[in-house]
Amino acid sequence: RWGSVGIFGPLAVHPQHWRGGVGRQLLDAMMPTYERWQCSAAALFTFPSSLTHVGLYQRYGFWPRNLTALMSRPVTVPSPVPQARSLTAMGAAEQHDAIAPCAALTDRLYPGLDLRDEIALVVAHPTSDAIVLTEGSAIAGFVICHCGAASEADTGMAYAKFAAARPGPNASRDFQRLLD
Repeated sequence: RWGSVGIFGPLAVHPQHWRGGVGRQLLDAMMPTYERWQCSAAALFTFPSSLTHVGLYQRYGFWPRNLTALMSRPVTVPSPVPQARSLTAMGAAEQHDAIAPCAALTDRLYPGLDLRDEIALVVAHPTSDAIVLTEGSAIAGFVICHCGAASEADTGMAYAKFAAARPGPNASRDFQRLLD
């Protein structure tokens, strides 16, 4: 749950249980949760090339709309970006002061979108982090990252689960700096 946005997945089912109704049971349990959370939008992860998956989700009112490619690249030496700060390297008070503006930024992009809980989970995990990009005293963007084994990324890979740059004329430049 990212504020008023509900996300289902990623999900994995053991092959011996494929076509056994597990996905349907999970969706039957999840749909009332979206309502209880009062989500203004709901999304899910799936293989868009699988007619079986797409057909299942369409029965619950999900239709292909914005398909996002999951892309990866090997971890390399980072490019130095002096204005980029790791939340795990900050103290608790400084983290708190950095996370609140991230919620304000995402709310500007989509009203109700709030990743504060996701950021807190990532910061607490030893193989993950959130990076904030500052410009003066303001947050110009942030990225939620996973890296390596025991994270949401594959071994030797970095996975930027979510990234956002402040809207405006420097958004493209700031987003590239986040990736760096």
